[in-house]
Amino acid sequence: RAYKYRCFWSTEIRITPQNVGYFIDATARSPAPPSELYHLMIDNLADILWHGAAGVLIEPKYNAKWGAQLMLRSDWAQMKWEPIKFPRELRDNIKIRNLVVRNGWHHFVPDKSGTTAVAAVVATGKTMQAAIDECKRIAKEIKGHYLEVDPAALNKAEGELEKLAAMTAKGKAA
Repeated sequence: RAYKYRCFWSTEIRITPQNVGYFIDATARSPAPPSELYHLMIDNLADILWHGAAGVLIEPKYNAKWGAQLMLRSDWAQMKWEPIKFPRELRDNIKIRNLVVRNGWHHFVPDKSGTTAVAAVVATGKTMQAAIDECKRIAKEIKGHYLEVDPAALNKAEGELEKLAAMTAKGKAA
């Protein structure tokens, strides 16, 4: 408040098996992931950012209850342009970092960070499973040079959500 910060804000906290939380990172930025999913799920994101810059809080309007996100990775892309091709109707579901479009192909262009995370696939659904299934379906439609995606990561995330729900329930009972 003292600095009048008016942008994305979240925190990263690690929780021990004893249910003690340790603050590890103040994320004063649009976190990636999951910010790629915000663009698909929040219909009034532009209004939130515009008015938020003036200090006016606007509540998000979500268009779906559940969302899922898978990261696309490429070791090749640490040094070379990564071409990414997909059906045109899926454009809103593919979020490419450092994007350049050339000759009908979308490309991730490497930067000095050396990242292997080149893009994200995002999808929504009425249930968690519907969002996961749609995200996996879309991921199968993407073609690239040395492009890798791990659909099992969504199953792992589902397991983590179950752990969180159990911890939350345990905390409420205490």
